[in-house]
This record gives sequence, C-alpha cells and structure tokens, in this order.
Amino acid sequence: MNYRINLLPLELQPRPPVEGKRLAVISGLTVLAALILIGGAGWLIKSYNQRVELAVIQSQLASLSPVVRKVEADRAEEQKLQAGAAALEELLARHRVWKPVLDDIAQIVPVDIWLSSVDAAYDKDAAKTLQQTAALAPGAQAGSAGGGAGTPVNPAGSGNSSSGTAIAPAGNASWNAAAGAPGGAASGTAGNNPTGTGANPPAGPVQQAGRVAGQLAQRNQAQQAQLAAGEAPAQQKAEAQDKVPLPPNVLTIKGTSRSFPSIGVFVRKLSVLPYFRMVSLKEIDGQEDGTLIFTIVCYLQTA
Repeated sequence: MNYRINLLPLELQPRPPVEGKRLAVISGLTVLAALILIGGAGWLIKSYNQRVELAVIQSQLASLSPVVRKVEADRAEEQKLQAGAAALEELLARHRVWKPVLDDIAQIVPVDIWLSSVDAAYDKDAAKTLQQTAALAPGAQAGSAGGGAGTPVNPAGSGNSSSGTAIAPAGNASWNAAAGAPGGAASGTAGNNPTGTGANPPAGPVQQAGRVAGQLAQRNQAQQAQLAAGEAPAQQKAEAQDKVPLPPNVLTIKGTSRSFPSIGVFVRKLSVLPYFRMVSLKEIDGQEDGTLIFTIVCYLQTA
C-alpha cells in the first residue's frame, strides 16, 4: 500500500478551490437569489395575466351594462305590476254591485217622489256619526217607549221654505212622519203609500232609478275620459297611483216630493233595506210651487 505524504509547510501546501463552509454559504445565497428571481418572475406573469383578465371582464361589463339596465328596469316594472295587482285584488275585494241597490230603491220610491241624484262617496266622518248616533239611540228609544212609535219630524222655519234633520236607524219597525207641506196640510204613516198633493211626477220609480243610473254611468265615463286625456290634476294622479281609493260608505239621495209624508215613508223603507246601517234625513227645503226638495244620507253596510 502506498501513502502520499506532503512534507511541505502549511503555508505552501495547496488548498482546495472552495472550502466547505464557503461553498455552503455560496450555495445558499445562490438558491435564495434563484427563488427571489423565480418568485418575482411568477408574480409579474400572474399580475400580467390578472390585468388581461380584468380588461376582458371590463369589456364584458361594458357589453353587459345595457342588459343589466334592462334587467333592473324589468325588475322595477315587475315590482310595480305586483303592487298594481295587489291594488286590483284589493279593489275586487271591495267591489260592490250597485244594480240591486238601485233596483230596490226604485221599488220603494213613492209615486209623488222623483229623484234628482244618487251619489256614492267616502265620508271620513261616517264612523264618528254612527258612534254618536248609537250613543244617543237609547235616549231616543226611551223617549218614545210609551207610544211605540218614533218622534215625528217637524221642519223648522216659516213660510214655504223648511228644513229639518232626522235619523232613522236601520231595522226600526215603527217610524212615523207627519208634518204640514207648504200650501196645505198632509199627514201619513210609515209603511203606507201616502197620497201626495198635486200632479204625479213625470216618470215612475223604475224610470227614475234608470235615469239616475244613467247619470252615474255618464259621470264615470266623463271622469275616465278626463283621466285618459290627461286633464286630471297631477296631485290626483299621484294619489291614485300611490294608494287605493277608499270604497264608498255613504249614499246621498236627493230628490223632490209633493208631500212631506211621502218623504217619511221613503226614509222608513230605506231604513229597512239590508244595504244601509243607518238612514238620515238631512235636509228638507220647501219651494214656492209647493214641492219639497230633500236630501237623504244612507250609511252603507261595511263588508
């Protein structure tokens, strides 16, 4: 076996090109630099790709923005239609058929009474009036308990012009009216057809109710025509769009009679109809020709 011995001093002995520790440091630094370079290159490449994707997405958004606006408009229209459908359902739920009411009124109109108008409207004070009348009803019934009949309605005033107010609760079976008509004396009892003074009116009850129904239809058509032509005030249009109109709760009947008892009979028969909670005779005015112009307010039954 051969051995190689270096007898040179340490200063003169040849050294390895790179020492171990130095080689390890250099290797570590090289690897770290390589990782930094590779990470930076990867980040740059990824950033570039993301910018490209962002540009593509922005172009897609620009092309889809009209569609998005259309979808939002359709969604708003859908909500508006849903609100309109709900309002329509509410209107259908509140719908009231007026033909039976007018037919029954036509059947009970006395022969010497002719109607000039029948108006259905909403009165915000109707509930308050009904409550006040209900509170006063026990005292009125106690005052008429001995005779078994209601208190006659006497017009206030003098000469040939008179006006008065009377309330007839629905379902009261004994309500009489007697008073003098202008130009003569007249008396009658509710439930009987009184004989009026002077000539009969030009048309019968059925014709009168038909004429009144025609007037209501013409009025509704005129209002619809005004709304279609844009002649309605802007405030009324806004209110009509924002909320559902309240259903009518009051029916106002205006007409002319040749005798006061006929008005009492008419009020009595109206109070028996199932459509009204209360019937109130608001006003009676005597005319120079001997006729009486009256106003009757009927409070409708609520659903």
